[in-house]
Amino acid sequence: MSVDTGVVDPILLVHGVTGLEPGAITSAAITGPENPRPGDRLTIDLGTHHYRIAFDADDARGTNMRVSLSDETRSQLLWSQQGEGDEPHWFVIWAGDLDHDGELDLLVDFSEKYSAFNSILFLSSRAKGGDMVGQAAHFNHAGC
Repeated sequence: MSVDTGVVDPILLVHGVTGLEPGAITSAAITGPENPRPGDRLTIDLGTHHYRIAFDADDARGTNMRVSLSDETRSQLLWSQQGEGDEPHWFVIWAGDLDHDGELDLLVDFSEKYSAFNSILFLSSRAKGGDMVGQAAHFNHAGC
């Protein structure tokens, strides 16, 4: 299948996700390591909003890993794994405002296995019950 979007070097092409419309999007500035390890923090600035993503675990191997998102007033657990994992990885691929509501949206990959890639799209417009974001799409693919 071929898709002509007119966009050069897109990060992600999304089709059929309720609440998303074609058009320009705002990307956020992410400060911190590209390959976060347990104990690392990312800061994300989207306009006047400041967010932090924390990568916490029981040890340096990532045992009982927890990834949480917070701002000045709220905190939300985005993902966790029980146990040690098999060369796990946690990436924030992109951050910005995809649904045009002025709040943070995220594209992440959190996996407990080296060969698995779980791309998750979190949108602020999908948040429920005091959360900051809610899952809008999930794409699970294996590397081998």
